[in-house]
Amino acid sequence: MEIMTSSFPLEMSRRGLRSRESGFTATEMMVALAVAAIITAVAFPSFQNTISDQRVQSASSDLYASMIYARSEAIKRNQYVAVCAKTDDGSGCQNSTDWARGWIVFVDSDGDGYPAAVSDILKRQDTIPSVTLTGTGSNVSYQRDGRLRASVTSFVASPSPANTSVRARCINLDLSGRPKSVTDTDGNVANGCQ
Repeated sequence: MEIMTSSFPLEMSRRGLRSRESGFTATEMMVALAVAAIITAVAFPSFQNTISDQRVQSASSDLYASMIYARSEAIKRNQYVAVCAKTDDGSGCQNSTDWARGWIVFVDSDGDGYPAAVSDILKRQDTIPSVTLTGTGSNVSYQRDGRLRASVTSFVASPSPANTSVRARCINLDLSGRPKSVTDTDGNVANGCQ
């Protein structure tokens, strides 16, 4: 004869312990949210600086690439090719040192520093938000051999609004027309990248 023992009460008590141990209480949830809020408040400024730095770096890289492209097109096409701060609609040149509005690369068939027709435009760069990008002039022009022909020799990209925690980046053009990227070391955007 077998004696049947029931394990039902034992099983119920184990399940009851498990259900009481899983999940959060309201107090634990509030403490977790408070800790998350403090960590976010501490990390947010650093994260904003990282985003701002990436925007400045991206703007200077895009301008650098456009200068390389314009120079190579001048040599390849055996024609003048220019880069200028663009008008709002992107169809021509704005006589401005504000390059954050965007720029165009174009074949300068008549050598006047402006595109003769919209079909002469080879590349457009859209407006760059939250970055100040200034040049020493409003136009860069390359000769058929890739050497510089016109005024702009340097550009400074910095965050907008100004932020001393983010370093400015500069693009400098030498007489041969080659761009060089430099990062600011002294924190003074007014003197370029020293």
